[in-house]
Amino acid sequence: QKCEKIAARYRKRLEAAENRLRLARERAARAQAALGKIEAQHTIARHKRTWNLGTSLKSYIDPRVYHRWGERVAYDALERYYPTALRRKFAWVKTLSLAEALSDVERPIRTCMSSDLVAVADLFQAVGRAFPGAALPMTPEEIGERFLPDLHKSWREAFVALGEEHEVRAMVALGPVWEAEGQAYLDLFAVMRPGEADEELAERLAFEIERRLQAYRLHNGQDIDLRPQDTSWFAYAPALVEALELAEPTR
Repeated sequence: QKCEKIAARYRKRLEAAENRLRLARERAARAQAALGKIEAQHTIARHKRTWNLGTSLKSYIDPRVYHRWGERVAYDALERYYPTALRRKFAWVKTLSLAEALSDVERPIRTCMSSDLVAVADLFQAVGRAFPGAALPMTPEEIGERFLPDLHKSWREAFVALGEEHEVRAMVALGPVWEAEGQAYLDLFAVMRPGEADEELAERLAFEIERRLQAYRLHNGQDIDLRPQDTSWFAYAPALVEALELAEPTR
């Protein structure tokens, strides 16, 4: 009888230990699931940092697409499709001539994506060869870290100009906001491929910079001007400096 009592106590202890083990495994499984969820959220945030998935596609699809379609079917897409705020933001599409529109299709200027960074690195390396003293990031990772939007950093965005072979002819970065003499300014950085003295490209880049500056002002309710913190890039994009009338470019 004594042996039976001892055996019963051990069975009870064993059952308690098994219950604790089961509960520990369940907690570990829940923790693993939570970790997986956090990792997935981190991956999504990292890959969508240029795009806000909660924003209407009206804000992201190039308004020239809607405008040109509307012209073909006698429909004023700008006035009848977009809300008031976006009509003001995209009013510039009506100023584009057909030649400009075709030029934009063949040699587009668009937001710089992470998939462009290898080509941007090639551009920066070409600038580095032409200007040995240029303090530029040279790897795709360094360029992305410095210029692409990041959820954990102040606002900034970058765009690229592509050639007919879809090579990167120029890259421009706007932001972040910085202060000088008690005044807020939006930083500006640009690089053009060495020997790229294309005034037409410089004018298109200047137009895109102004368009994005106006969009920033509208979205943030802030009347802010451009002012580069570092003007060393003026040597890498003299045609753009001249188009923006920032300073007398170094020849």
